[in-house]
Amino acid sequence: MHNSGLFLAGFAVVTLICLGISAIELSAKGFGIKESSYTDFMIYNATFVVVKFFAPLLMVLLAASVWGSEYANGMTKTFMLCKCSKSQFYISKNIFLLIMCAVISVLSFGVLTAVGIIRDSAGNTGAGDVWNMAKVYMLSAAGLIPITLITVLASIFLGDFQKSFACGLVVLLLSIAFDSVGAGSYLSPTHFLSCSPLTFYGTEKPISYAVLAAYIVILYLVGLFSFRKKDIWS
Repeated sequence: MHNSGLFLAGFAVVTLICLGISAIELSAKGFGIKESSYTDFMIYNATFVVVKFFAPLLMVLLAASVWGSEYANGMTKTFMLCKCSKSQFYISKNIFLLIMCAVISVLSFGVLTAVGIIRDSAGNTGAGDVWNMAKVYMLSAAGLIPITLITVLASIFLGDFQKSFACGLVVLLLSIAFDSVGAGSYLSPTHFLSCSPLTFYGTEKPISYAVLAAYIVILYLVGLFSFRKKDIWS
């Protein structure tokens, strides 16, 4: 199956999950705070299965396709022949991936918010609830960036779609597992995909934001340095 077909199939899966997620109910309340039906649905129910696993999985697939497959089929060399510098090539590819992080998050938020409001038969959902949840999804979009850049880095070193995707997937699963340890979970690259209640209630540790920024900056610069040093003509 062609890699672009894989991406489209993955995007369709995320969309279908968003649309059908209201049929899946999880009761994982742990904060003891009475919530509106909308907030309940958006934070504690299966909606965040999309943000926690399927959205990053799709970004891993896309990053491996954009980088790993283009190494394998020689497209990277073709772009370099167009007098495009390595820095320009690297920046443009990552801008595209950044836009896709935002698109997936906006899509998930829009569809799931519509479903959550429809489910709120009591009409308890206010504009404040929706805005607070929007801020959670903004951070979730930023939380997609580290695992995406990890896959990009793997693609640069491995130069193969399957190996790059496998590497990104392993890191994703290990990181999600680490998120459940509690203390120290803010060190995980997927922390903001797994800890939405902390973000919603404003109990997130300030250091976690610095860790996220450090992941993004370091991974981006290491990737840029590695790509500029890589011999793509061999």
